[in-house]
Amino acid sequence: MTPTGNNILEEIQTPRLNLRVPKTSDALENYLAVKESLSDLQRFPSAYPWVMEEISPSVSESFCARSQLEFAEKSRFVFHMIERPTSRLIGVISLHHPDWTARKFEVGFWCRTTAQKKGYMTEALTAITEYAFAHLNANKIEVVTSSLNIASIRVCEKSGFKLESSFEEGSDSEPKRLAHIFARHAGCQ
Repeated sequence: MTPTGNNILEEIQTPRLNLRVPKTSDALENYLAVKESLSDLQRFPSAYPWVMEEISPSVSESFCARSQLEFAEKSRFVFHMIERPTSRLIGVISLHHPDWTARKFEVGFWCRTTAQKKGYMTEALTAITEYAFAHLNANKIEVVTSSLNIASIRVCEKSGFKLESSFEEGSDSEPKRLAHIFARHAGCQ
């Protein structure tokens, strides 16, 4: 059952971050963060297929506008990660592929290259997971990540996610890679 009412927050605060729904005025900052991190993101085309396409301020503006619409429709919940007190956009984290019957979501995330290895992603993943349990009535949160993405695996483990399964991913035009599904269940730490 899709939640209704005002319990769906558009901003989450953590000790070092403000997670908030993207605004179209964020487009340039979003573009600059993606541009800075492009080579890191392109290492995992299955996770970030959008980085293999055009990257521009107008594409970022469309992303921000679409994110607002999807949030209102409750079809995807995208948050910009804003560093406090600098107000610098350091990444994106989202709850997507909602299964409202099973009350299950998948989380996707990326962190700006110059903000990596500082614990921001673990802080954001923990916060958005708690948000989903408390405000979206989620039973299960999943993260799908490449077995080669050691940083994402560490973030999952530090955020209390457990490895549930693995599978081969990749298209006919790229080599097959092992992917992992990490999960956290409501009421489990």
